[in-house]
Amino acid sequence: MSSLTTLARPYAKAAFELAQSDNNLAVWDDLLAAVAVATAQDSIADWLESPQSTADKAVEIISSVLGADVDERFMGFLNVLASNERLSISGEISHLFKQLRQEAEKRLQVRV
Repeated sequence: MSSLTTLARPYAKAAFELAQSDNNLAVWDDLLAAVAVATAQDSIADWLESPQSTADKAVEIISSVLGADVDERFMGFLNVLASNERLSISGEISHLFKQLRQEAEKRLQVRV
């Protein structure tokens, strides 16, 4: 798990900085969570690991899942993830992004 965190941390920080600069933390949080759910599906996860997968096709598939309301900056971020073969760690990226957002918004997560 720590190696996943190590790989995901720079991407989560970059996403956070992009989202924060656009004052779009909530939107990016939702989009990253949706990417994490999509890439966790067995069919997509298997395809991402296959030799037939390409970065362009991966972004096309993920963006079709996200819908039409995805801004250019997020699409650029998705392209970077796909080009670097990091879509498979999007769940960890989403988790770390949520932590960064909670810290920035001075929110606490509590369990009852």
